[in-house]
Amino acid sequence: MKSKYEALKEEYATFARILRETEDSLQRVNVEKAHCTNELNEIQRDLEAQHREKLRLEDEIMEKIRTQLTADKAAKYSAKMVQRLRERTKELETQVGQLQESCHSCSKHFEAKI
Repeated sequence: MKSKYEALKEEYATFARILRETEDSLQRVNVEKAHCTNELNEIQRDLEAQHREKLRLEDEIMEKIRTQLTADKAAKYSAKMVQRLRERTKELETQVGQLQESCHSCSKHFEAKI
């Protein structure tokens, strides 16, 4: 009987040791899981912050592109208006020259009659 008692006692001791080791392992795994969860949450916050920054930069880039496009359109329009103004000025200068010639020949014609 003693040998059976001793065998059961040894088996109990073995199971108790295995249980302690399992509980210790479980505790280490739970601590590691908590650490990993915290690290994951931190990474997730960083990713969200980077995503917000990316969206902000994209908006800023789009606004600069819109501004540049508007400036380009305004510059093209201004160049077009300047060209029209030059053409109109040239036309008016030609008309003024023609009028001056016409006035000059009229005044010569009147002088000749006088």
